[in-house]
Amino acid sequence: MSVEHRTHTRPPSDCPRGACRSTGCPGYPRGDGRNHGIASETVTMVAVGQHHTGPIAVNFTYATGRYHDLTPRDHWGEPMSYDLGHHSTVALYGGVYRAGACNWLDGAECFYDGSGLQADAYLNALNRSGEALVWKMLDDYLTEFSDRLTVAIREIGGVLR
Repeated sequence: MSVEHRTHTRPPSDCPRGACRSTGCPGYPRGDGRNHGIASETVTMVAVGQHHTGPIAVNFTYATGRYHDLTPRDHWGEPMSYDLGHHSTVALYGGVYRAGACNWLDGAECFYDGSGLQADAYLNALNRSGEALVWKMLDDYLTEFSDRLTVAIREIGGVLR
């Protein structure tokens, strides 16, 4: 399977101190909770491939622990894994979240499922061995996901949409 690697980085924000780079942020102060608060830089690594049903992708998302320069050091945290997930144009099983138009599937309608707990192994690999190992792990996960999708479709005799 041909695999494309994509990386998306969301910059850190500190809305209470007026440092938000997010489009459409209403700013601070707002008592309605509609600003982004204080957040670390976040990175999403995505492996995208093709299944016979359409595009598929797997992602690993983590917070780097790097905060905005205006954020006091006592608010900073450690790197933290958020999500390990898979995206496809068909459901792997009933009850999978229908996420709508998906950036990773080039705008196609997406079924998504993921786990924060399973993402910890990827953060450990990143810290221990760097991005090359994480890309290999994502490539392996993409192949496994493609195989599971094929088996699921064969078992139910069609595609869940």
